[in-house]
Amino acid sequence: MGLVRVVRPFLQTVEARVTNDPRYEDIARHIAGGRPPALGGMMRLLGAAAGPFRSAESPLVTTFRRYLRSAPSPLNGALLLDGILTASLGRLARARNDAAHLEDPTEAEQATAFGLMIDGAGPGLLLKAVGIAG
Repeated sequence: MGLVRVVRPFLQTVEARVTNDPRYEDIARHIAGGRPPALGGMMRLLGAAAGPFRSAESPLVTTFRRYLRSAPSPLNGALLLDGILTASLGRLARARNDAAHLEDPTEAEQATAFGLMIDGAGPGLLLKAVGIAG
C-alpha cells in the first residue's frame, strides 16, 4: 500500500545497526531481507517519528524523522509527520486489523479509510502524503 512507498526507500538507506529495538522487529526483519513490515509496524514507526524527539527514543525513530523532514519528491514529509494523518492512519490500521481478524469495520471506520484515500473528487490525505496527486 501507500506506506510502502514511504518506508521502502527509507529502509534502503538505513544500516541494520539502527534497528536494534524490539519494538521495530518487523522493520529489522525486512532490512535483513524478510517480508515488508506490516501496516501496524509501519504505523508504530511513523507515529513515533511524528512525535517530539525524546532522548531515550530508538535511533531508528530519529533516523526516520530526519529522513521524512527531507523526504525526496514526490513524498510530502511534512504531511507524513502531521499528527492528524498519523492518528487517522492509526484508526485505519485498527479497522484493518479488526476486519482481518475479528469483525467487519463499522461505518465510521469505513468512512475514515475512505477519507484517507479520497477527498471530494481528488486524492485524500494519505495519497497526497505519498505523492499521488489528482
